[in-house]
Parts: sequence; structure tokens; C-alpha cells
Amino acid sequence: MLGSTIDGWLALGNCIIRVIAATDAPQVAETLRRMGVDVTVLNATGAKGDARLTFCILPKRRKNQVLRSITAINPEALVSVDTVTKADLRAYALSRQEAPWIQRLI
Repeated sequence: MLGSTIDGWLALGNCIIRVIAATDAPQVAETLRRMGVDVTVLNATGAKGDARLTFCILPKRRKNQVLRSITAINPEALVSVDTVTKADLRAYALSRQEAPWIQRLI
């Protein structure tokens, strides 16, 4: 409990914010881009029809500012936030000994 409280105060690292909204709902992407946030938008189809998925990865220290903007634009949107941990892909790379079929590709 103390660790997560300190983590919240320090706001180190990055987080991912996902916004799910109907395609006819107000768009948050342009406002976030004007705020300097990198945004990816995907069109999708869900149980209730067409939807728009908006993803952005940003420093945790900007999370509250971005969430306030999203809420002001589209208070009905489903929003989720998670901490981002960078994967070290080298740890998962297969060596030539582990996967001899790689030799055929090279």
C-alpha cells in the first residue's frame, strides 16, 4: 500500500490509456494530439456496433491532465489505464542452436 502511494506521488515511467467509444461519439484523438500526445486510433466492431479504439502511451505525470481532457470531450467513453513495462526482447530471442530452422531462413 505504501509502495503504490509513493509510486503515485513520483509518477515515474509510462502508462497506456485506452479509450473505447462509439464511432459517432465525440473524438478525443485530435485534442490529445494538440496536447502533444502520440495517439493511435483503430476502428472496431463490438457487441453494440461500430466502435473507435484510441490508444496513447505517455508519461504517468501527464495521466491526470489527459484523463480530464478525455472526460471533458466524451464523458460516456470507456477508459482504461495501465502501467507500461518495456519488454527486453533480447531475452526472448532464439539462438541458432535452440531453433535450427532459423538457419534455413538466413
